[in-house]
Amino acid sequence: MGLGLPFSYVTLKTGAPFSIDKSLLQNVIAYFLFGSLAGTLLFIPLNKFYYNRRFGSILIIYYVIFLVLAILIETNVIG
Repeated sequence: MGLGLPFSYVTLKTGAPFSIDKSLLQNVIAYFLFGSLAGTLLFIPLNKFYYNRRFGSILIIYYVIFLVLAILIETNVIG
């Protein structure tokens, strides 16, 4: 996200396409970001645009799960 201009510049400058290596951590980051945004976009209208402590707690737990998973991937326990 936000890399369209730099990638376009490099492609126009060098004339050759380039590839981006994908890793397990990058996929986990993308899935957790999508899950967080989709969950929030569903929860807000269903709860009549009212945020409560429960929703905040769910987001914090979701973030902690993401952090634990990311640390396990980076320390080569998973993957």
